[in-house]
Amino acid sequence: MQPRQVEVAIAVILHEGLILICQRRDDDPLGGLWEFPGGKQEPGETPEQCLSREIAEELGITVRPTEPLASIDWKYPAVAVRLRPYLCELAGGEPAPLACQQIAWVKPAALLEYSFPPANRQLIESLARRFG
Repeated sequence: MQPRQVEVAIAVILHEGLILICQRRDDDPLGGLWEFPGGKQEPGETPEQCLSREIAEELGITVRPTEPLASIDWKYPAVAVRLRPYLCELAGGEPAPLACQQIAWVKPAALLEYSFPPANRQLIESLARRFG
């Protein structure tokens, strides 16, 4: 049986040379790992609309997508995900950890020092090369 497919829009929020990351709550799937904010696309929702909704819910801010990055397809045992990352700029508000344990603004090269889900590895390496 094929795992179900989930479309996930994620925001790489770049602000003053730093990137915003979130630590998943311990009781969440992949708990304790770091991630880029975002979430599952709802039916009929564009990735950009998903980003706006998810970022407002998770962090209480607004972002402006500026550039789509390469999609990432990844298979976990129970689900196949397609990550759709977007480079974004902070458009309004001060981020707060509304749906995660904590947030951090980090230098792009320092992303490699944080534990992320394996699906993010290629993106992190690309960001460290590009902005590091």
